[in-house]
Amino acid sequence: MQTHTVTLKPKRYWKQNAALLAKQAETMSNDKLAAAHNATPKQIRNQLHKLGIKSHAADNATAARKAHLQVLAAKLTATQLADREGKTVSAIRQELTRLGLKALPVKRNVWADRRPQLEEYAKTHTAQQLADKYRCDVAHMYRLLNRFDITAQPAKPGPARRTPQPSSPRNPRPSGAPAKAGMGTTPTRTSIASTRPAQIVWPPHVQVQRIPLPDLPRDHRICNGSSRAPYQPGQHGR
Repeated sequence: MQTHTVTLKPKRYWKQNAALLAKQAETMSNDKLAAAHNATPKQIRNQLHKLGIKSHAADNATAARKAHLQVLAAKLTATQLADREGKTVSAIRQELTRLGLKALPVKRNVWADRRPQLEEYAKTHTAQQLADKYRCDVAHMYRLLNRFDITAQPAKPGPARRTPQPSSPRNPRPSGAPAKAGMGTTPTRTSIASTRPAQIVWPPHVQVQRIPLPDLPRDHRICNGSSRAPYQPGQHGR
């Protein structure tokens, strides 16, 4: 790798030497210009751009690079071209776009390349196992197998289902025997209801005071309406 000695340039150095740079750029590359002016190639590129000087040597290098990539792009994909040139796929694609070139398109039918491998796996795998291995739907795998005339292993049958047998009661009750209380019988209402009146039992610490109410007159209004008919016990007023 070529190194360059960089020195601090006086003010307006590049403008004062613009004519010299223009003449040198006709035959010298940026690396040689950098060595001649004790600068870096990046500084030379920036100053040539600012001064509007076109580097003929750079154009010749670009033309040579384009011719080189044009030959390779006609028979290599972008990935293969990047591996050959020692660059990333993104970088080589950007360079091809900048030069107006296109690499060989990638084959979209990847299953055609996988056919020998698929035939080998189908000898020991079922269609479902193949679909899981290639991470695709089992219906798609069946279509691929039919297209390539490949027969996969049959699916293993699952365990046989047993026919359910009618269950018999654990403790059958003889016919005519009375059923035990609490064993599948529902008590009737009369068996749990009591005929005696209910009693209210107050705790010992609660004191109950009974307040007698005065008798109401017969013509006393007993609702919010306007009825003043005599009150008859057991009958609702209309």
